[in-house]
Amino acid sequence: MARRLSHGKNRAKMGHAEASWDRRQASLLVAIRHLSVQILVSGERCGEREEPMHYLTGNNLHIVHKFITESLATMKQSSTPNISAPLSRSGARRKTSLINPICAAATLFVLILFSLGGTLLFFARSNNNNNNESQEAQQQSSQLRRQQKQSEDIISKVEKRDPTNTQGLLVRTEIGDIRIAFRPDLAGPSSIQYIIDVVEAAASKTDGNVNNGVACSRCKFYRAEKKLLLQGVIAQNSISSSAVALGPCPEDVPPDLHCPEHDPNCACHGPIMTKGMVGWAGGGEGPDFFINTFEKPVDWWETQHTVWGELDEESIRVVESAYDLPAHNQGMRMLDKPIDITLALF
Repeated sequence: MARRLSHGKNRAKMGHAEASWDRRQASLLVAIRHLSVQILVSGERCGEREEPMHYLTGNNLHIVHKFITESLATMKQSSTPNISAPLSRSGARRKTSLINPICAAATLFVLILFSLGGTLLFFARSNNNNNNESQEAQQQSSQLRRQQKQSEDIISKVEKRDPTNTQGLLVRTEIGDIRIAFRPDLAGPSSIQYIIDVVEAAASKTDGNVNNGVACSRCKFYRAEKKLLLQGVIAQNSISSSAVALGPCPEDVPPDLHCPEHDPNCACHGPIMTKGMVGWAGGGEGPDFFINTFEKPVDWWETQHTVWGELDEESIRVVESAYDLPAHNQGMRMLDKPIDITLALF
């Protein structure tokens, strides 16, 4: 009888302990189940987006959720008290109940591994993407260098002209040829060199010959002031006129003692222009130029233009024929249809 009472009391105590443990275990299970659901939802959301982490956060998180669900089922099954077991085997019952925290710990450990693995994989892929971008930038830079080298090779194959051995520029148009004899004595060497560079660069782009005539990217006549001037442009996209120096002031022009520091010649960069002279427009260094056909010296222009060439009589007549072409006034008399030109050196 005493053993029955003792046995009953022990069962009551054990039941109370098990109930307390079940409550704590239930809280833990609810927390893990909630975390599992959140993982599943996050996986589904990531799966909807096409992201680099899709296969990790989408597919693998479903595996984690399945693992947690199965673990919870096992934990719930193992947590059911075995009342029929004798008290003498309570050690076995306590051992069985230890499965619950072990499963919970294992589940949390797996979650930590997946979280850590996902973070490491994310940074690894980010580094990989950065490396890919860096490689693409290097490839583009290498391609640009190759293209530049090819352009330099093409230009180097064109015969370089010595400015001192080049007499002038032949401008070919639909209205006739215009021969411009170079005047390095008035302009200095840089203006002549610029024109030679334009012709050679244009020849390298078109596989043309500097002696037969080549079309440059911006070479044309566009302005015709009757009995005064024909104005145009000589330019190639790959050649800059910024290196052209303005012409020197002629010796017969007295220097001005009050010249500004940036222009010590006081806008004196060439002679008073006479009929047939060719100079850079606007007192600048190109690429726009004009041909003067006025009968008398143009003293109102004074000495501001750099004169780099001069025409013969036949070429002047060709220029004057352009004054009969259709034109319109825009403050200046502009040709309705610009005259395209090709260039050759002689």
